[in-house]
Parts: sequence; structure tokens; C-alpha cells
Amino acid sequence: MQVDMFVVFPDSTWTIAKVDIPDDTPKEKIEEVANKILLDDFEKKGIKVEFISIKKPNENKKMKPMLFPIDVSEVTKLGQHAIRYLTLIVMVYVFGTMLFLIYTKKGEFIDQIFTWSVVGFWSFFFGYFGTIVAQEVLETVIKRKK
Repeated sequence: MQVDMFVVFPDSTWTIAKVDIPDDTPKEKIEEVANKILLDDFEKKGIKVEFISIKKPNENKKMKPMLFPIDVSEVTKLGQHAIRYLTLIVMVYVFGTMLFLIYTKKGEFIDQIFTWSVVGFWSFFFGYFGTIVAQEVLETVIKRKK
């Protein structure tokens, strides 16, 4: 009997390997036997393996390669919370500063806020589109050199 095994290597590349196992193998031991056979085969060839799992027949055929050999969901959640709290701190600072200035300066700075808002808007988009144009120019120059 042949079993498809999903194999991940230490450099985060992966492959689907076919393993021949004895036909009299009990159903609950198929994955264990296939893992042992596959690991022995890779050890003989001197290839290190990070992760092996049985590939179920009904799994999606279009498997994406793994970028990381570990689960990064916890790191991603931590990053999301950090961004949320950083945004909250910035918003509290901006609104607190505006309220303080309105109270102390009696609204004289409103025209400055409007002016700097327009300047910030245009600066952001010029910088953004400038980056895109620079990437396109760089790609064109690289293509011409080849």
C-alpha cells in the first residue's frame, strides 16, 4: 500500500513523499509505520527532516509552501495587540494635545492644524507614489542590464 506523506525540511521547503508500507499494517498504525520508514530512508541519505505528517486524500491539492517551520500565530497576535495599543497611545496623545492647546491658546492654532494636515496628506502620497515609481525604475534598469 502507498501512503502520501507531507515532509518539511529545516530550510522551510516541503515535499510530498510516497511511502510503501506493508498491506497488513493496521489502520491506526499506518502513520506511525510510514513515519518510521520515511525517517530511516532520509537518515540513510543524510537528510534532516523538521516535520512529517500523513497527507489525507481529501486535503486541498493546492498546498502553499510553509514560510516558517513553526507556528507563528502567537507572534502575530502579539504584534496585532502591540499595534492596537500603540495606535491608542498615539490617538490619546494627539487628542489630549489638541484639547490642551484649544484650552490654553483659545483656538489660534486651528489654521496651523489645517495647514499641517494638508501638508501631511500631500507628503504621504508623494512619498508613496515616489516609492512605487522608484521601484518601477529600478526593475526597468535591472531588466535592461540583463
